[in-house]
Amino acid sequence: MKALLTKNYTVPTSQCDNKGKLSFTNIFTVFIDLACEHAEHLNMGACDLAPKNLFWVAVKTKIKIHRRPEILKELEASTWPEEPGRIRCNRYYTLKENGELLCEGKTEWAMINTATGRPARVNEAYNQDIEHLTDTVCEEPYAKTDEDFTDCEVLAEYKVKSTDIDIGQHMNNIAYIRALFGVFSCAEIEALNIKEIDISYRLQCYEGEILTIKQRKTDNIIEIGFIKDENKTATTVRIKCE
Repeated sequence: MKALLTKNYTVPTSQCDNKGKLSFTNIFTVFIDLACEHAEHLNMGACDLAPKNLFWVAVKTKIKIHRRPEILKELEASTWPEEPGRIRCNRYYTLKENGELLCEGKTEWAMINTATGRPARVNEAYNQDIEHLTDTVCEEPYAKTDEDFTDCEVLAEYKVKSTDIDIGQHMNNIAYIRALFGVFSCAEIEALNIKEIDISYRLQCYEGEILTIKQRKTDNIIEIGFIKDENKTATTVRIKCE
């Protein structure tokens, strides 16, 4: 079974920022949408997993931006999974324009049992007929971020909205990125000159919860923590700038 999904992708106006470029949030959106579409093709999508009480969750994602795609440009979007481990597996992504690599990324996925909320073994639903590629991108390890933000600067508070909730009934992966970039002004985002973003999901968040967004800075690195009740870090984001 084909382990690679490649398709033409036109950068839509609705996904662009004030500079007419694919926003940082929507780079993540494109990659996650590719993953979900390809999983359906491989008979491992949400519809296939639901009868087994299983659901894919993103554990962490890293993206690298060489040049952000511009509005209405025609791109080649690709994704493919790595051969899985017992509990987790990587999936890779690329966005190219006329052969030039613009953005690359990878996500570490895991499977959970929706009835128990506990991790499940990937082979409980993984298609064994897939012939995996050995190609990789975004080869650096996922960033490690200290989850203790006790004495760090508070950027904002964020109430989880109904529009943030996905079919897993918790805050969608992309909603964290959208909430974070909504804290910064357009001028601040441009000045950061972002080259890499790592996000790690630690605890699920639910509609109505209040999250405190904190940050710490070291040289060209900004580390962000989404803090929920009892000072628990739900999600961390590490941004590398130039």
